[in-house]
Amino acid sequence: MRVVLICGPWGSGTSAVAGLTVGLGALAFDRVFHFMTSDPRTPDSFEFIPFREVVLRHVDEASVAFKPTAPETVQASLDRLQQQIVRQEFGRYDISRDPWIALKHPLSALLIRKICDTFETRLIYVMRSLEQIEQTRRRRRWPANFGAEGAEVIYKHMEDARARRANQTLVVNYNELLASPMDHARRIARFVGLKPSLAQMKQAAAFVSRKG
Repeated sequence: MRVVLICGPWGSGTSAVAGLTVGLGALAFDRVFHFMTSDPRTPDSFEFIPFREVVLRHVDEASVAFKPTAPETVQASLDRLQQQIVRQEFGRYDISRDPWIALKHPLSALLIRKICDTFETRLIYVMRSLEQIEQTRRRRRWPANFGAEGAEVIYKHMEDARARRANQTLVVNYNELLASPMDHARRIARFVGLKPSLAQMKQAAAFVSRKG
């Protein structure tokens, strides 16, 4: 099973990148399975709820640290999720097309190794300054772990994983994405191996433009 894992802290722009990637042809399942936020600027987080539940089962949101569970338990949770997707428990899709499935959650950065062991994975890293991430946290009135404090930990885990998986990783600077969404649509499509039509490319880029 092929997965595009979109990595980055809260407030880094991962929802925009996920929406772009889905617009280019990655599979995101029905919105009933998406975690919806209270932020009117980003109502759809593009977090696949069954994946989110796996991540939060093993990583504590408040401390941005692993919960005391055995590594093989993480693997078992991911294997179970894969089997549920194959059985099409979250909606039907064309198995013969062997789609790339878009997954994201900030804390998934701590599980990159296990995710890559379970799925054929492409990693898209979304980078944004800690100052801008903190500004977003304050606007949303979220706790400190959702801002620069948590971002430092998440980016450290991302960088550690990138050192071992450089050829599987594409880095996207969020400000550069907003400045040139069409160029980034081409980059992401080429990196993942998606083959969108020109109309799909334009529509996906327009989704990002609305975030700017």
